[in-house]
Order: sequence, then C-alpha cells, then structure tokens
Amino acid sequence: MEEWQEWQKYLVAFFFGLIASAVILLIARRPSGVPLTLYPPPTPQPYLVHVDGAVNKPGVYPVERGSRVNDAIQAAGGVTESANLRDINLAAPIKDGQKIYIPSIYEITTPPATDQNASAWIDLNHASLEELMTLPGIGEDRAKEIIRYRDSHGGFKTIEELLNITGIGKATFEKIKPFVFITP
Repeated sequence: MEEWQEWQKYLVAFFFGLIASAVILLIARRPSGVPLTLYPPPTPQPYLVHVDGAVNKPGVYPVERGSRVNDAIQAAGGVTESANLRDINLAAPIKDGQKIYIPSIYEITTPPATDQNASAWIDLNHASLEELMTLPGIGEDRAKEIIRYRDSHGGFKTIEELLNITGIGKATFEKIKPFVFITP
C-alpha cells in the first residue's frame, strides 16, 4: 500500500474534526419546541345515588365506584323497621345517578310473573277461602286454618306467621312466600 500523502492526512483529520464538532453541537444545543407537562391520572369521582323510601335518611349520597346497593342503603342510615327488602337485590352493583327505592311492607308492589298455581298476589289479611286455595300447596283445610288464625290474631303482622299454622312448614312457606303480602 501506498503511504498517504500529506494533504490526504489533513483532509481525513479535517473530516473527523467536522464530524466531532457536529456531534458536540447536537449534544450541547438547547432543546426546541414546547415541553411536555405530565399530570397525575385523575382521581375517579364517586358515584352519586339517590336512596329513597323506607330508609332512615333518604337523600343523595356519594358512594365509591364498585359499591353495591347495600352500601348505598348504609350511607342513608340503614333501613327502617317497615322496610320490605324481599325484592331488593342488596348485592347489585350501583351505577352513577341511580335511584334506589326501598318499599315499605305496607306498599303493594307489582306482582311477580307466576308460573305456579297462584294467579296473582294474595293479601293474607283479606283473601277469601277460594283465593287462598290458589296458593301452591294450600288446600281447603289449610285455607280454613289461615282464616282461623287471621281472625283469632287480629290479622297477620308478617307473612312469616304462616309458619305458626299447623301443616305449613318451611317447604310450603317457601312455595307460598312469592305470592302473598299483607296489608293492615
């Protein structure tokens, strides 16, 4: 190989110097443009739910996301003694802006869809013998016992009193329960 001539050495040194200067300028120059500002993620806002009916303190309450109906009821001070929780799903998740209504045992709500013998809800304190006999597992003898009990005790205070009647055990009571209610 030939040796490099003097001018070639200077040319190579000049290019290396030029490249080194460019790298130093790129590293040392100030950044341009608008700086990015990083903010922390927003804190999730609580849901607001309206709790009304047979609760101690009806009103609008904040509850954490992921809360259940029971949490909202507790925020409203719990239920009153007259609350009817039979048709309330306490484990249901809450949505923002939801209204939760807790009915009283004195209110008549829409009867459930029935696929058994009963054709509608039966008021234990006012039903006739024939109406009582439409209840699942209740024949003429049990219907007469229900009327006798009702007359001798001044009416039913709770549907659970059906368990006090001879011949109505837990299994029969569970069949009847979805179809009965009481009014004063």
